[in-house]
Amino acid sequence: MSDLAAAEIVGFAVGSVRLVALFLTAPVFGAEEVPLRIRVGAAMVVAAALGGVDTAPILRAAEQPLELAGLVASEALVGASLGFAARVVFAAFVLAGDFVATEGGLGAARVLDPQTGSTSVAMAGLVRRIGILTYLAIDGHHALLRGVALSYRALPVGGGMESSSFLALAGLGSAVFHVGVLLALPVTVAVFVTNVALGLLARAAPQLNLMTVQLPAHVLLLFALLLLGATPLVEGMARALEAHTARVLAILLPGGG
Repeated sequence: MSDLAAAEIVGFAVGSVRLVALFLTAPVFGAEEVPLRIRVGAAMVVAAALGGVDTAPILRAAEQPLELAGLVASEALVGASLGFAARVVFAAFVLAGDFVATEGGLGAARVLDPQTGSTSVAMAGLVRRIGILTYLAIDGHHALLRGVALSYRALPVGGGMESSSFLALAGLGSAVFHVGVLLALPVTVAVFVTNVALGLLARAAPQLNLMTVQLPAHVLLLFALLLLGATPLVEGMARALEAHTARVLAILLPGGG
């Protein structure tokens, strides 16, 4: 193999590290249900399709193993930061599902979540999956791929990210509580009103066993609200996903890419 061919292979391999890290951590692409080899293979295919990555810094760094290792770590950090930042908003959907299930009397129904490997409330898993389908419907995964493609121009290979960008990405975690509470607010208010009504009913009819009425009433109310509010829920998720993706890309691509 000629030195030129070897240099091209090294340049391609290092240039694709950012995409591999993204495909291991991003929503949809980094799902645990997808085998690791498929995720890595898909990242390499996308890297080959992008092409045009400036490999000059890679070839210069290849002469010094420590410098090359630092460059690989920098690229992996950029890709993983983008993937995790894009994934943060889905934690808000899980939080909303936890709130809804607890308020609706379904907090004890827990299942194994394949995304995290831990148990979670069944309702939280349902809300998260609705969020993933909404993400696909609004082409959020395409926006993420376009963003990482543009990142090679805004953040060239070997350039790394500024510390302020990492701090800004970490600050996106505040959106988890904001979005989660807003999505769960209608159910929380409805359950509160129901509890007030049941309390008044118990005062008016003391012989009524409130404990046998309260839980079924909460569960029926929860399912009724989910049925009636399915469309507003998806619309709220779509707005949250669009706003979050725009914020992530604005941080990653200063100046609008």
